[in-house]
Amino acid sequence: MDIGMTVEGKIIEFDEDSGVVVIEDEDGEQFHGYDYQLEYLDDEEEVENGS
Repeated sequence: MDIGMTVEGKIIEFDEDSGVVVIEDEDGEQFHGYDYQLEYLDDEEEVENGS
């Protein structure tokens, strides 16, 4: 994975010992990186404020 690269997809593999994560994007392409490089986006946080 290139430095500063943004990949949106799902985590398909995670090795807790090494911290290596494999992400698969919408096109089925796989990217390898380290857990500390990831920023997790939680869709459920996008809740409209009713006020």
